Amino acid sequence: MPKKEDISIKLSDAEVIKSNGETHLFFIAIDEYEKPIVQLNNAVRDAKAIAECLLKNYDFKSENLVMLLNQQANQDAIDEQFEKYINELTSEDSLILFFSGHGHYAENRRSG
Repeated sequence: MPKKEDISIKLSDAEVIKSNGETHLFFIAIDEYEKPIVQLNNAVRDAKAIAECLLKNYDFKSENLVMLLNQQANQDAIDEQFEKYINELTSEDSLILFFSGHGHYAENRRSG
């Protein structure tokens, strides 16, 4: 596993698309789950590290970052934030969603 200082994001080869809107970052990370779900160790740490990298090295604004961690990342808070985005973002804006945590297996779809 790379050390924290070895982690970097390279965007120089990516196609740049100009927009008049704002880019918003919505980060959800959960390490702490109710038992019997296994606890995680790196979801919150990874979310914070990636957010810090984006804010420090690229043109993302801290006022456009929403980060819900552990108990903050409950269904009501997530739904409320998406509702806010639906009501406030325009077609010119962009939203980057980051999730780190356990997934869910849907039996009826036989997929996770």
